[in-house]
Amino acid sequence: MKLFSIIFLLMLFVQLFNCKHVTYDTFVKHFYEKAAHQHCNIDSKLDFLLKISNITETIRSEFQSIVEPFMDNKTANKVWSKAQINKTMSFSFWMDRISGINDGQKLNKETYSNLCAQIDIDSPHRLDKDFDGQFKKWKKKPIDMQHLEGIKNSIDHMELENEEFIENFKKELKDAEQLREILSEHIARAKELLLSTLETTDRAVLMDAFGKAEPITSQITQKQSLFFGKLVEVKRTLRLYNKQRIIWVEDIMGVELKKPSCIGRLFGSLKKPFAKKNKQ
Repeated sequence: MKLFSIIFLLMLFVQLFNCKHVTYDTFVKHFYEKAAHQHCNIDSKLDFLLKISNITETIRSEFQSIVEPFMDNKTANKVWSKAQINKTMSFSFWMDRISGINDGQKLNKETYSNLCAQIDIDSPHRLDKDFDGQFKKWKKKPIDMQHLEGIKNSIDHMELENEEFIENFKKELKDAEQLREILSEHIARAKELLLSTLETTDRAVLMDAFGKAEPITSQITQKQSLFFGKLVEVKRTLRLYNKQRIIWVEDIMGVELKKPSCIGRLFGSLKKPFAKKNKQ
């Protein structure tokens, strides 16, 4: 009996693990097929539903390294011990400074991870748990010609709205990239100076290294804060884009999808592309 129960639970787990939700790519392909059956060729017109931009991978390739820890505890302890030679910038000063930079890196990494999670959303199910069921019903029904005409007439409007998202996204990403470059240079130079203190016992050399590192590490904390703000802006634009995609899909399908109450206020600020005349 116990063996049967274990096997049953394992089978259930495998089913849940293998459960795949309807993606935007699947939805768009099925819509193109429905339109083609009505002799309406609008292939690629709704490809903006697939992702906000082709440059999203820039975030992964160029931003990940800049949010890693500034210095591990073992190395930091060694640097702190060297800092005791300077009464004006003591052990506690550098302990607070390095710990503060590490805290800033941790916060930026969390924000970066949340941002990437928004990029990874490829299914309406992530925001609307009812979508898969509605899609199955919609998939079985032919599209109404009057509704299809409404979609065709609204595509330009949807694309204009999408261009607003793209414009904001690219601007915010460019600002973040500029800060990333500055922050990267500061972090590399600060590490070089602080790690150099581990190679000497000469008091003058140590004083010089810590003296040069102080203003650079101060700049790091300032740039970290600005970089955090830009990451938040990029993440917010991606969140709004993902929420707007649900609205676009809802109107294209001609159904009223159930939106989570926690994002109702945000949905209220977004736009409906056209008034639905026919429910599918």
